[in-house]
Amino acid sequence: KDFNNNDIMTSDGSGNVTPNASGIKNTPAFHAYVSSNQSIANATFQTVIFGTEYFDTDSAYNVSDGKFTVPTGEGGKYLFTFNLRRGDWHSARFIAVFAKNGTDISYFENAADASSNRGSIGGSMSMDLSATDYITIKCYQTNGSSQNISGATNQSSNFFTGMKLIGA
Repeated sequence: KDFNNNDIMTSDGSGNVTPNASGIKNTPAFHAYVSSNQSIANATFQTVIFGTEYFDTDSAYNVSDGKFTVPTGEGGKYLFTFNLRRGDWHSARFIAVFAKNGTDISYFENAADASSNRGSIGGSMSMDLSATDYITIKCYQTNGSSQNISGATNQSSNFFTGMKLIGA
């Protein structure tokens, strides 16, 4: 309890502790993933739509447009991670970008080899954000025609996650 007798944490008596105070939670937080193939046009930066949510504590990620938007009153430092797995295509540049409010801010590149192995590209980034700022992941490929990012029925192949950092 705090000085005003508010519960900071509660326990169910079996070792499961629940933080109750917002200052000790890494929220807002979300994890979204691509559950079916998504076509990426050739030589065009395109926002990836992670259309299925594993969780979203504050309904801040939009599965329709691929944006995580900082809720009112939740500005601060955030950590984001992503992974993209290309479909069965190769011999092409494969680039992913963190974009803040539509502006590219960080690039990650995987120069695909000539094998038929599916490659992945991933990255993480921390940043200061204010309410209404939004983050997206964009993808670019140069295989000559539209190509797919492989969809999956789980949240581990093509994902976008983020959380507000406490104590930073």
